[in-house]
Amino acid sequence: MAKTRSFFTRERKVRTADRFVREMQKAGLVMQGAGSSDGPEWIVDGRPLKNFASCSYMGLEQHPDLLAGAQAALHEFGSNFSISRAYLQCPLYEMLERALGRIMERHVVVAPSTTMVHLAA
Repeated sequence: MAKTRSFFTRERKVRTADRFVREMQKAGLVMQGAGSSDGPEWIVDGRPLKNFASCSYMGLEQHPDLLAGAQAALHEFGSNFSISRAYLQCPLYEMLERALGRIMERHVVVAPSTTMVHLAA
């Protein structure tokens, strides 16, 4: 018996996803250019919009205390502590994990990026 070809081929799925993304972009629902930095509000096409879509919906990256702390850490550790924590740990990670652990009353692991946290989880 001849093998029938699936209606849902990989190529058909890719074309459908591409068409869907293009339609959503044309409708102004995805892949818009932001005119401001991350935080609680974005400027998109000249309009202020509340940010409920990113990892920074609280806008803490603009908090003066965090900016001052980041500047101090940059001077001491540089812009990237690029070594595996299995070999050498940046003391800032451990300090932050302890502080967050006290706040959350849970075990906390800090990673340098959201992607690394997702992979670790």
